[in-house]
Amino acid sequence: MPSPLQIVIHTPLWVFAILAALIWLGVRSLKPREVPLWSIFVLPLISLGFAPARIGATPDVTTGLIVFLVAASVFAGAGFVAGSRVRAKLGQQNLLIGLPGSPFTLVYGLSIFAANYVLGVTFAIDRGLATDAFWGFVPALIGGALAGFVVARQGMLAGRDFQARHLVVASQPPPNLDGSS
Repeated sequence: MPSPLQIVIHTPLWVFAILAALIWLGVRSLKPREVPLWSIFVLPLISLGFAPARIGATPDVTTGLIVFLVAASVFAGAGFVAGSRVRAKLGQQNLLIGLPGSPFTLVYGLSIFAANYVLGVTFAIDRGLATDAFWGFVPALIGGALAGFVVARQGMLAGRDFQARHLVVASQPPPNLDGSS
């Protein structure tokens, strides 16, 4: 069993670059800000982008897909609740969303990193665990839970934003077409 120092020494440098980027993005999100609406979908896209690798790494791809989808479905409920509690507001310009300062991005990014790092190190030390009937499905389980939660949370934010914009447009009087005020 390698020591923690040996594990860190043998970790590729690009892993630490990803960690630094996640910390930077997370610290930035601690302050209230207006961001383009599309940018709230970056975390869900990253989570879903890793899904094929997580599912493909399982001992049985069909079971891995089922584990991923069940975990995503279960944790989507928590994501909807979390998304409904964020006090987002319409941005000053079209397609901007005002987000309150929150540790969500920092915690979410670090949780993804920690899960991947721990599983990667564990499977590198004991390659047999990757094909184990239980441990082999843990990456799909964790990946599904994280993806389901963040897709639902960010989807709820976008849906609330869309609904608020629709209400703003609907409450404005129609323009006079004859040019008079």
